[in-house]
Amino acid sequence: MNPAANPAEWRCADRAVVLLGAAVADLRRDRGRAQAVVAGAAGLHPSQLSRFELGRRGATLTQFTRLCVVLDLHPARVFTHALPAHWPPKPVPSAPTLIDPHGV
Repeated sequence: MNPAANPAEWRCADRAVVLLGAAVADLRRDRGRAQAVVAGAAGLHPSQLSRFELGRRGATLTQFTRLCVVLDLHPARVFTHALPAHWPPKPVPSAPTLIDPHGV
């Protein structure tokens, strides 16, 4: 996917996928669970979980929910761990607009 060709909102969503995958990896390791064991219990191939944890692919809602169940996590806990309180980040205009002629 070429980020330059996507709207800012898509890049924000892509970043969220990376952060959520990293949060799942952190929380899985905190619980001392092996990636292959968690993947199998969630009905995923270990490579699918690996790619999700590395932010190389997203997970479906079903897959994400299964991971939460297997790890005994409330989904909100994963989001809280992954995303800063000020999410989504506000885009900074790169040029003046009619609404904000100073471009700030």
